[in-house]
Amino acid sequence: MLNDPSLFLQGYIYLASPYSAPARLPEQLRAQIHEQRYQLALEHCANALHSGIIYYSPIVHYHAMAAVYSLPTQHYFWEQVNKAHILASSGLHILNLPGANESKGVRSEETFATAARKSITWVTPVFSRLLEDHRDFYDAQLVTQF
Repeated sequence: MLNDPSLFLQGYIYLASPYSAPARLPEQLRAQIHEQRYQLALEHCANALHSGIIYYSPIVHYHAMAAVYSLPTQHYFWEQVNKAHILASSGLHILNLPGANESKGVRSEETFATAARKSITWVTPVFSRLLEDHRDFYDAQLVTQF
């Protein structure tokens, strides 16, 4: 699929997904949530690429950078960077993970994409390995904590 040069003429789709966790949660749990959300976005992007869908995900792109270089993880820090990528994208997909409806970052990205007249689609995560490996992380009891 990626051998088709016309694929690259379509550009990329911006993938919005929740990342931050509420400040009221213990730091260790917040770090776990960041890592799990990163892993889920990463696997979704990788699996979509097999189908010829090219995503740009700020979570996938900047998670390691933020950790290694002690950059803030809050949406306000990344907002202008994200807006530039949304403007250059062919549209916005929102990864339907727990917390997506409540995420300030996802709401801000959706609002900006709407104003920029980008198409917006909520997408079901495309993953297999991680959901099974971490099903206990996403059980109903923990999801209600975010």
